[in-house]
Amino acid sequence: MKLALALAALLTTTAACRGADAPAKAPPADTPAPTAPTPPTGLRLPEGAAPLAYRATLEVDPRLETFRGRAEVDVRIDRAMPILWLDAEELTVRAATVARGEDRVAATVHTHPRHVGLAIPDGFAPGDVTITLDYDGRQTAEQSYGLRRKEDRGDWYIVTQHEAQGARRALPCFDEPRHKVPWTLELTVPDGMRAFGNAKELADEPLPDGRHRVRFAPTKPLPSYLLALAVGPYDVVDAGASRHGAPIRIIVPRGQGADAAFAAAETPKLLAALEDYTGIPYPYDKLDQIVVPGAPRGAMENAGLITYAPKLLVIPPSESAATRRVALEVIAHELAHQWFGNLVTMTWWDDLWLNEAFATWAEAWVLDAVHPELRGDALIAQDRRTALAADGLASARRIRQPVEDEAAIGAAFDGITYQKGATVLHMFEQWLGPEVFRAGVRRYLDRFAWKTATAADLMAALGEAAGRDVAAPMSTFLDQAGAPMVTIARRCEAGQDAVAVLTPGRFLARGARATGAPPRWQLPVCLRVGDEPAPRCTLVSDAPVELALGAGCPRVVAPAGGRGHYLAALDRELWPATARELAALAPAEQVAFVGDLGGRVDAGELDLAALLELAPVWGASRAPHVAELITARLAALAPLVADADRPAFAALVARALGPAARRVGWEARAGEDFVDARLREHVLPLVAATGADPEAAARAVALARAWLDDHAAIPRSLWPVVLYAAMRGGADALFEPALAAVATEPDIAARRALLGALAAVPDAARYRRALDALLAGDAIANERLTLLRVDDPAVEAVAFDLVRDRLPALRAAVAKDWHARLAVTVCDPARRDEVAAWLQAQFAAPEDLGALGVAQAIEEMDQCIATRAALAPQLAAFLGRS
Repeated sequence: MKLALALAALLTTTAACRGADAPAKAPPADTPAPTAPTPPTGLRLPEGAAPLAYRATLEVDPRLETFRGRAEVDVRIDRAMPILWLDAEELTVRAATVARGEDRVAATVHTHPRHVGLAIPDGFAPGDVTITLDYDGRQTAEQSYGLRRKEDRGDWYIVTQHEAQGARRALPCFDEPRHKVPWTLELTVPDGMRAFGNAKELADEPLPDGRHRVRFAPTKPLPSYLLALAVGPYDVVDAGASRHGAPIRIIVPRGQGADAAFAAAETPKLLAALEDYTGIPYPYDKLDQIVVPGAPRGAMENAGLITYAPKLLVIPPSESAATRRVALEVIAHELAHQWFGNLVTMTWWDDLWLNEAFATWAEAWVLDAVHPELRGDALIAQDRRTALAADGLASARRIRQPVEDEAAIGAAFDGITYQKGATVLHMFEQWLGPEVFRAGVRRYLDRFAWKTATAADLMAALGEAAGRDVAAPMSTFLDQAGAPMVTIARRCEAGQDAVAVLTPGRFLARGARATGAPPRWQLPVCLRVGDEPAPRCTLVSDAPVELALGAGCPRVVAPAGGRGHYLAALDRELWPATARELAALAPAEQVAFVGDLGGRVDAGELDLAALLELAPVWGASRAPHVAELITARLAALAPLVADADRPAFAALVARALGPAARRVGWEARAGEDFVDARLREHVLPLVAATGADPEAAARAVALARAWLDDHAAIPRSLWPVVLYAAMRGGADALFEPALAAVATEPDIAARRALLGALAAVPDAARYRRALDALLAGDAIANERLTLLRVDDPAVEAVAFDLVRDRLPALRAAVAKDWHARLAVTVCDPARRDEVAAWLQAQFAAPEDLGALGVAQAIEEMDQCIATRAALAPQLAAFLGRS
């Protein structure tokens, strides 16, 4: 039936559409109340309807906590349905109509917590309709998704975050990545504020009430999670244009334009490197990179409007070379997304790795292409180590884990998707050869431009370019969890070529309890052999494999380039020889070697002494991230040191890291390289906090005191590390002023630095005072949950006890987006079962950690308990011999 035939009847029965000339009639007294329809279950909307285009008109004032909107959605109906469901959360729909051609009818609105249903007489017949919804929404400072309200120096801003399911907080929509269509946006905003969207601005017209209306061009096809907007008193800095004329701008909070010069200068270079690799010009009509005021970290790749934490775009001249390098890494990652994720989008969240793994993979080579002196290749080995640690859990998930609830989506944004995915890409790139891999990537991007794709589509493109089966070996890493371990032995016999004997196994960290059949991989292994420029590669499956190494007996045999998702266990003869030749390895290979040795300690294969004996050698390395690995290892061991052994441990730290600490000091030097700048942020806090360098500790306390009076006393990047080091060594002087400052500090970055320091206070009584003072009341800012991140045995139980006792009140006071952060644990065998039962009872719901998240939290606790039990006596024995 045509919509017009039902219009008159509907106007008399739908309360939302009553008019003065058509009053609604009350139903007879014996008429049962209508039953509300059942909303969709799971994450996907019912099949049979899909969007064709959106037109959204929003009235946004960042000074308010609500906004008003109208959304027009063109929808194709493929099969008859009684009710049309859309995704919607925290939206109040005031009215809805459905139009087909010239016929328009009001719809009955059924609201549920995450959906809105539209009903019309006789239901929806196949064909195209346009749905118009008028609604109100929320924009608060504590929400993580949708229109987020942010404050900076007394000014208010709105910036969206829609990945993964936040677009439903901005407008009713089909909030799934498979639906990729154009969006047209119009924003009405206060005078004195600017508005930004995904596409170019077409018009900006003043309104009689003092506001102004900004209209944007229709976007290219986008999934809902990439829809973006921002409103506020922003400053705009010109950064030139792409090679094909797309304007580039850096957008920062009012008054901060002068500090955007670095990002403005570097962005076009990074963008050009990606255009060169992909062979595809930047795909959108403009490129805006915009600050999210107060964001602690990270960025979001919205097409044409990329959002960043302030420290990634606002970089004063006083900031370090390390700060600039991190900014380049993140900008490269987000720009890579404009091709990997935006131009070609995953069909569903189980293939999130097609977005995030590719963007992480791109960081290293984009950085090397633009700034080879910054040694982006070391990122490859660093990501590899992170991936192996994440995959050392028996409960580790797959890269392509099925995603059927909220917890599974949240779990997908982790080291498995990002770092393991990138490591697998680097591994197959090395095995296939860079040019073959690039040809396959280009084929994939060309074939699926403006569409969605799956892992099978990528593997097919790579296989076509390589002329061999790529899907079979690659799928063993995508579709099953776990990490291989390969034992590498060198055999050199007189009169014969040397060979490497590669024996496969599985890496599991101590405390992991594997069940079921062991994984089986088809593993590409590429080895660096002596001074040979090209690696030697083979495929390892279930049985040992011999790889020819050529004539002679090479002194160096190691995973080439620090690549490959496997832990390399060099045998008893090979690893000490390689350790002596550390300087002969490339920086990335040094990072991989040190990380693998630490992984073998974690797996219980080597005594801790094997690693600690080499700490002074590696602490002096100039390879990016090597000293950071040693620093992280020593920091993790610090809580295990008995009181009687503290002087010996301080001496160990001084031997390993003292030279680097003395070289870099707390104050940056003109012209220093990024290695020294990074060491300052990683090495000095540990050296100061352990007593290994009393001068560094005293200087940290002095700087922290000066900072409390004037934040300009130290660069912003050093705020967290200076305050941490000072609190560990000078809590008597700093605890009270730091605790008092949190409540009145206007700068959110400063508040976070103070909270991190308070979480590091080394005695339980003071720590409990901080928790009582800052985790109380009817509303708790999410930043204050930083206080719960502790790993000090002296205080960790305090956090658990407080959260356990106050959990209902804390849940009510903390925004629901942050409830999972309340799932704290302890590394104490006496309380293990109590904590595990509490996690299972309180956090297994999909909106919290979910079943997998709880299992992983418990296993991480088990690993911590097992590691402390095993390493504490090994550490004591080593320190006793030192």
